[in-house]
Amino acid sequence: MATDEAVSAPETGTEAETEQHGRGSGPHSGIELGRRAVRLHQQGQSRQALPLLQQALELQRESGGAEQPQFAVLLNNLGVVSRELGRMDDAMPFFLQALEADRATVGEADPQYATHLNNLAGLHQELGDLDQALPLLEQVVNIDKETLGEDSPQYATHANNLGVLYLQMGRPDDALPYLQQAVQVGKATIGKDHPKYASRLNNLALVYSYLAQSEEAESHFSEAIQIGEKTLGGDHPEYGILVVNMAMFHRKRMQHDEALRLVKQARQIFQNALGEEHPHTQSTGRFLEANG
Repeated sequence: MATDEAVSAPETGTEAETEQHGRGSGPHSGIELGRRAVRLHQQGQSRQALPLLQQALELQRESGGAEQPQFAVLLNNLGVVSRELGRMDDAMPFFLQALEADRATVGEADPQYATHLNNLAGLHQELGDLDQALPLLEQVVNIDKETLGEDSPQYATHANNLGVLYLQMGRPDDALPYLQQAVQVGKATIGKDHPKYASRLNNLALVYSYLAQSEEAESHFSEAIQIGEKTLGGDHPEYGILVVNMAMFHRKRMQHDEALRLVKQARQIFQNALGEEHPHTQSTGRFLEANG
């Protein structure tokens, strides 16, 4: 996360075990552990989720579940959590193994494969490998369009991510229609009081900021902050990202005191939720050292 620029966040996520075609449901089964881990992750407790996912994966492997679609989901979830904890070297092989498992079970023309491919693309984005991410996300959006349709929540998620990528590549005009579509579909499907809707508003605000439409940008940033605090809580790292983006908007408008106040707030959130060594904590700390 480069704190001298506004940060847009591709949507990745752990998938709930109840959506899989797995087997077993006892309290010590891989399925139950996977569910608990997903709940912890969704509450912003990724460090606590990681060992549960590792244990769930081993239980599934030992019980012969490696040939089930659910095994790929557990691998994907390990990749997502590892990435959020800043363990990029661990995340990459988990995502690649998840895709390999998908090819052996559900195939490539499947929404689950698209979701896992999206998460690999998101990792490439975070590592700065934008040229590698682009064809992956284009494939993801095409799979969703063919299998689910453009009004589906998953298509909206991945359209959002393609728009974010265009923005990161300096192509805000290409980003705008995808992000507008993601917000529109999100309002109709997940509703306005949802953290993903706040994230999409944030990303659309970034485009408006790049296109020098300051009033639209400020309105969308402010709404994103309000929804994020309400739905995530003021100590969640995703809320911290929204705070950083608002800070960088104020910095761009030469409102340095407000920008510094918000970056300090975000750094405290990242430090408490993710630890001192996480890239978000480190990046906001460097910004404060250089500008405080």
